[in-house]
Amino acid sequence: MALLLLASGGLLSAQSPGRAQARAMKAKGDAAGALAAFEQAATAEPKAADLRDEIGFLLAVLGRRDEAVSSFRAALALNPCYAPAHFHLGVALWLKPVRVRVSLRRARSYGI
Repeated sequence: MALLLLASGGLLSAQSPGRAQARAMKAKGDAAGALAAFEQAATAEPKAADLRDEIGFLLAVLGRRDEAVSSFRAALALNPCYAPAHFHLGVALWLKPVRVRVSLRRARSYGI
């Protein structure tokens, strides 16, 4: 458990009130509110890779894919071994071509 906490940004910060509030908002489905709370927590903990990953996840949920990709990359710059950020970045990058292919199919169906 201690290794997980260390990898995510530190033992002392893992249960900060800002994190708890952000997690509660996320659990309630308030993506925009959780994003704001995680961003505030990230300001207080600038070296916490897990917070950048959470921000990226919520940006993706809100349809802000390019910003999400940047956030996942920021998480990996802070901790190259943070596996959730690798996974989330991969999914975000994988989904982009699917949307492009769908858009191309739609355009072709209109004779474009």
